[in-house]
Amino acid sequence: MSKYLQQPLTLSRRRFLTGAAALAAAPLLAGLWPKSALAQAVSQALPQFTALRQAQKGILTGAHWGAFEAIVQDGKMVGVQPVKDDPYPNELIAMAPYQVHAENRVKYPMVRKSWLEGGPGSRTDLRGHDQWVRVSWEKAIELVCGEITRLQKDHGPQSIYAGSYGWKSVGMLHNSRTLLQRLMNLTGGFLGYAGDYSTGAAQVIMSHVVGSMEVYEQQTAWPNVVEHSQLVILWGCNPMVTLKNSWNVPDHYGQTGFAALKKKGTRVISIDPVHNDSAKFVNAQWLAPRPYTDGAMLLGIAIPC
Repeated sequence: MSKYLQQPLTLSRRRFLTGAAALAAAPLLAGLWPKSALAQAVSQALPQFTALRQAQKGILTGAHWGAFEAIVQDGKMVGVQPVKDDPYPNELIAMAPYQVHAENRVKYPMVRKSWLEGGPGSRTDLRGHDQWVRVSWEKAIELVCGEITRLQKDHGPQSIYAGSYGWKSVGMLHNSRTLLQRLMNLTGGFLGYAGDYSTGAAQVIMSHVVGSMEVYEQQTAWPNVVEHSQLVILWGCNPMVTLKNSWNVPDHYGQTGFAALKKKGTRVISIDPVHNDSAKFVNAQWLAPRPYTDGAMLLGIAIPC
């Protein structure tokens, strides 16, 4: 259990302010100073934050598969390596160089040929197999601006849906959804959404099971789960696989929790039609309900005889 104890933060107020001041100046330097000066400012700031890990070989970055270092040669990403302290590195990071330099990557603004020539509503029968025409960034901005203005004027803000939370860039300072919604608010508003399709069911049921929604609240910490759980149930999930990825940048800490459960010998039951990797990893008792009968099984457990 010692590896799960919260380590005290050894960062003094002076060290925090020193590092924060240097990082706060970085955006200003980016516009006023050459890249070498910006890099120097960041390199001076990072040592003040002892919890951060500096790159060992490449350029520190992150994606939905975890934090990693990009190995760059002659201006081209040629490889990757996981950060030094990643407890369960994700092999999917190996595809990053291929994504960056893929031949089918869209690098420039492209417009459907029929739409470019005839405007909105033209040749809708060609959608999906029309030709695409490259345009300049200036032309693309002009077209988008024109369409936003037209839709707001003719159909109102409810005609523009700008609320999808989708799998976007993992960065928070350049969060694409936030920036899009700020833009749409400045132009007159937009159609948003409530809830989400990822955790809609969990948000309803969790408060009845553990007393809290958990999904977007403070969750039960792994030390408490490992120390106090006598029985853990995995219902239709495969966390040793799904925890490899995240909506933001995963730290892969969750896998260490399951490793601790396994080491302690905690009883685990996996209810899933598939005998998945997680069930095998923790030596779980496997119950395989027939497809579409899990609802009946839930009711049978919830409703006393």
